[in-house]
Amino acid sequence: MDRSDFTKGITMHLPIPECVRREWRMNGYAGNDREKQVEEDFTASVGYAFEWGQIIEELYARDEGDERDERGFIGARWHFVLTDLHSAFLDAGRDLGKLSDMVVSLWDRICADALTELSVGEQAELLPEFIELDEGNTISAFEIMVIRAENVARAREWVASFFIPGVLPLLMDWLRDANRAAPADDLLTEEAP
Repeated sequence: MDRSDFTKGITMHLPIPECVRREWRMNGYAGNDREKQVEEDFTASVGYAFEWGQIIEELYARDEGDERDERGFIGARWHFVLTDLHSAFLDAGRDLGKLSDMVVSLWDRICADALTELSVGEQAELLPEFIELDEGNTISAFEIMVIRAENVARAREWVASFFIPGVLPLLMDWLRDANRAAPADDLLTEEAP
């Protein structure tokens, strides 16, 4: 699948990746109620397949009775499943939780650096006000949340033209290098490039 399908919102059914099933087996979930519940939750997942993994898409429409403030209203969630990187973390004795923690930690560092080193325009390109990055769910390394449904189209364009080709490869390279180089307990203390 290419990024234009993502930009257009042309989804496909996504299987649960083998790295997720492998982690379930390693954690003793294989065949138990926890595995069955997660399997049920993600059986109908739709999204986008890439050479590096998947983006699971969840879209939300605002209900007329919704009283949440505008900043708290989610228009979309895109869960990034980094299959090869997840497998590499499992090979190193780590898990998806550690990968997710590292992504969020690195993103926080990138954002902090951006606020001190970039111009206001460059900051807005890197960090649009309608985008938030957070920990992943039970099968993803991280998620990008789009604040308010009217921003979904702009967010798709940002993810497809800026985040996937520019930020994601750098993020994944750093995570791969840190995973190979650091002892398990020291992984979050490694300095980002």
